[in-house]
Amino acid sequence: RADAGAKIGMGHVMRCVALAGAWGKNSGKVSILTCADNYKSRLRCLTRGLSCRFLGNRHTARCDADRTLKTLRYISKQEARRAWLALDGYHFDESYHRKIRAAGFGLLVIDDIAHRNRYEADIILNPNLDAARHWYLAPRQTKFLLVDSLEYNIGMLNKQVLRFLFLVHHII
Repeated sequence: RADAGAKIGMGHVMRCVALAGAWGKNSGKVSILTCADNYKSRLRCLTRGLSCRFLGNRHTARCDADRTLKTLRYISKQEARRAWLALDGYHFDESYHRKIRAAGFGLLVIDDIAHRNRYEADIILNPNLDAARHWYLAPRQTKFLLVDSLEYNIGMLNKQVLRFLFLVHHII
């Protein structure tokens, strides 16, 4: 779940597209959920063979979470298994996290600035080279995927996805 547009750029969507591509190769179906306000980000998903679900134009956080949950419930029902949400964007706050987790979905938060007072996630992925666990106030059971070498690239992201898959299978 990521957005893109003239004001926020394409970075959040592109990280999710990379993660989705790696996930799809290793574990199955993936959908990008977005309120992207331009066709380029949606086209990027489609050209990578990913399902892109447009949630409509930007709206309030509560409405956004409700639309996201409705889509996750639909996906879970279609897949007959618990859906996971990878969430990437500075506007998704603790209450958004909590709402997703309270509904029973797995939550991976992609975060690169550790700006929240608290994170409510099953897994936090920080792609920064200097990322540290102590930056985050999160539930004790939260797992962390932190980059710890200068070799970070899409290959490293693929390794992180494999670690994520391992964690997901052990959390479920």
